[in-house]
Amino acid sequence: MSVEDPLYNDVMPGHVVTARRHRVTGIQGDPSVVYLLADWLDKHPAHADFPRRVRGVQRCSAAVEPTTLDTVRRVIPCPVQLHHGRSERAVTAVSMPDDPRYFVWSLYGKLRTIVHHVDASEEAIHA
Repeated sequence: MSVEDPLYNDVMPGHVVTARRHRVTGIQGDPSVVYLLADWLDKHPAHADFPRRVRGVQRCSAAVEPTTLDTVRRVIPCPVQLHHGRSERAVTAVSMPDDPRYFVWSLYGKLRTIVHHVDASEEAIHA
């Protein structure tokens, strides 16, 4: 679904009404879907009470565009966590709400980091 999709305006009101009815305080999902929700809420201020109730957002399993992340943070004013690795089941990477860097750990066994390159300050960047 995209903003141009006719279902966008047909489906989102029901999602928001259901979330309000169930007193949802956390949102978890694919970055593009979380962005669509934030975009719809931004365009429909009559539902402004819902984002204020949300205490946390976790965007998982896909790359996050900075512009979409900015929209989510502006519309849903709460900590946003980025999470990768759920489907791979070998390693996981999570950001902190106030730190965009990923913290990586093994879900089982050992995790070995390899120096990918060195930045201008001669500090190793691990990949």
